[in-house]
Parts: sequence; C-alpha cells; structure tokens
Amino acid sequence: STEIAKAVASLAKQNQPPTESTIASAVEYGPGPAADLNDAQIFLDKTIHFDDPRLISEISTGGPNAARINEFLTLLAVCHTVIPETNATTGVTTYRASSPDEEALVKAARCLGCDTVRYKLVAPAPLVQVEVSLKAKPSTMQTFTILNVNEFNSTRKRMSTVVQFADGRIVVYCKGADNVIIPRCKLDSSSAQLDEHLKAFASEGLRTLVLAKRELSEADYEAWNKVYQAAATSLTDRDNLLDAAAEALEVNMDIVGATAIEDKLQVGVPNTIHSLAQAGIKIWVLTGDKEETAVNIGHACRLLNDGMQLLFINRESLAELTEQVV
Repeated sequence: STEIAKAVASLAKQNQPPTESTIASAVEYGPGPAADLNDAQIFLDKTIHFDDPRLISEISTGGPNAARINEFLTLLAVCHTVIPETNATTGVTTYRASSPDEEALVKAARCLGCDTVRYKLVAPAPLVQVEVSLKAKPSTMQTFTILNVNEFNSTRKRMSTVVQFADGRIVVYCKGADNVIIPRCKLDSSSAQLDEHLKAFASEGLRTLVLAKRELSEADYEAWNKVYQAAATSLTDRDNLLDAAAEALEVNMDIVGATAIEDKLQVGVPNTIHSLAQAGIKIWVLTGDKEETAVNIGHACRLLNDGMQLLFINRESLAELTEQVV
C-alpha cells in the first residue's frame, strides 16, 4: 500500500486495498505474494518498488500473458523522449527525462528486463534507431526505428511514437491520461476491469497512464506521414497542425495496459500545510490529477479532513457548470 493510502487510511480510520503496478491482459501484477526484489526484477533497481515475481515468471515460462507483457514493456521502452546515458567508466546508466514520470517508466521497463541499450541516428534524418534488450529467457535484442514522435502537451494529455520493427511492421505506440486514451481505443471484455483498476489506483493517490497501440499498413503510414511532414515544416500554425495530424493517427487503438506511479509526499509537507491552515492562511491547489487522486492526496497532506464538507464542481461546459452550481 502506498504512503498516501496509508495516510488516508489513518486519517479516515479505514483500510484501503493494496495497489497493483501494471495490468496486462486484464491480469494484475503488483504486490502479490511477499517476495524479494531480486526475484521480481531482472536488473535490480531499489528505487523501483516492484516485488511481484509473477510477471517475470510469466515471461520466462512463456505463460498465456507473456506476449502481452512483452508488448507492454516494449511500449514503455520506446514510447518516450528519455535519453539514456551510460558512463563509459562505471557502466552506470542515467536518464535525461522531461519529467520524473517518464524516467520512472523507462527505469521500470529496464528493471523488468526491457533495457533501452542505445540510440543512433540513421539516414535519412531525423530517423532514430533504438536497440532494446529483452533479458527474459530467452534473451533477445530487438531493433526499432522511430519514424515519428507526437509529443505530449497539456492539451493532448498523451504522446505517441510511430515505430518500425526490423521485420517492416509499423506500429503506433501511445500513452496518456485514461480519459483521452480510452475513447480512442476499441473496447473489449477487459475494459470494465481496466476501469476498476484505474479507480483503485486513483483511490491510492497514484498517477495513472493508459497504454495503447495501433498497427498500420505501409500505405496508411505513407498517407499519414505526408500530412505529418507538411505540418512539421509549416511556417504558420505549426503546433496546431501537428496536433491535428496526431489526432488523426491516434484512433482505433488496442489497449495494452496501464501504469500507476506513486509521487511520495516530501518529509514535513502534511505538518507544514496543517500549520499554515491553523494560522488562517488560505491554501489553493492546482492539479491535473484525477478527482479521486486529488481528494486522497488532499487528505494525506492534511489539506482536507473528515469534518469538511466537500463540494464537487466537475462539469465540462459553462452551461453544465452553471446548471450544477445554481
């Protein structure tokens, strides 16, 4: 259980269910049976608190979810803008990332055996070739060419990469907020379970992402890439044109899984916020988190308490907001 969940349970005098870390094919992997990190991780990373040995066992034994898990880890390894840098002397790899979440997901993929080994530029620019080592038995090395990157922004709430496999297959890998990814996916029998898992993650104060993919024919890719290249080289309204190109691509996807990341409260935060409130200082919080996540973090940092009446104003248009408030 996370620190936030423990704090909420303590303040509210109620127990929270344990939180899982990944989903593949509607199967949960996370706390599971008590285990040593060495049994649950191929490349041990003590900053990654993942101790469920079932995931590695599933891959190693070729279980029914092995292919889905490999797809999940591959997506984490290539759908990002993180740059790994390995010290030639010590062999230690560090990551240059635009956000802690991006770094955490790449490190998680590595500790589970999917290691982004190196990047290299290939002609014609700006194509990038990525080598990914899959250390689960049997160990393999895969090479992917990153054809395009549709970057994350606060409006899109997602990012995607267009990846070409060594055998020529072209796949769109996408990750982002559940409320923007799920409507762009084909729903199946596991969709209801995914929703339940996401709600459980949010109740623990975790930040969630949904991962999805779409396979493209070469003809479909070539047609889309013309639109993308025109947008990328436009001298006017470039950002909006790129967003429109990405919007057309990120549709009819298949759900691959979901992730949940704990952002631990810094030491002293709850007491500091409580002291400020006791002094009569008004405190406002601006967050992009899901409603459930925000409320639980509010309790954990003592911004909210059980004696407060919580008012939820949560509509998506001015007319709906006016109706709700009035």
